[in-house]
Amino acid sequence: SMQPHLLNTINISALPKTAVELLKIVLEKIQYATEELKVHIVAWCTDASGESASMQQLLVQKMPHIIAVDCWAHQHQTWLFSVNLIVSNMFKITHMFIKIIADALEVVKWSNDHICALGMLHKVQIAKYGKILALILPVLTW
Repeated sequence: SMQPHLLNTINISALPKTAVELLKIVLEKIQYATEELKVHIVAWCTDASGESASMQQLLVQKMPHIIAVDCWAHQHQTWLFSVNLIVSNMFKITHMFIKIIADALEVVKWSNDHICALGMLHKVQIAKYGKILALILPVLTW
């Protein structure tokens, strides 16, 4: 009853993320949803990367009845200011610690923005630790 559901997911972290490749994956997922689950897709939400935006345009050209939108959480970068304010107020943390946090967040952001590198990291983590350790950024949707 109007609830979102995560379904038929695949790990594409080590694959190229071109608009054309992303479109192929999206079309496969739409086909699965319509043929197997008998649902009518009316919208598709992606991150706000350039390739995702290009894929959205291709998707709408191919399927004009679909609304393609960016994820709202990917549109706002005010979280770092909020984290700095909260941490420094709560714990009276020094500027140096805030800088370390900001640098660590930049490393996580870079890793998450370079999906092929992240996919390689995941393979090494599985080989070494038997599991994938997540690189998590705080976002406004939490």
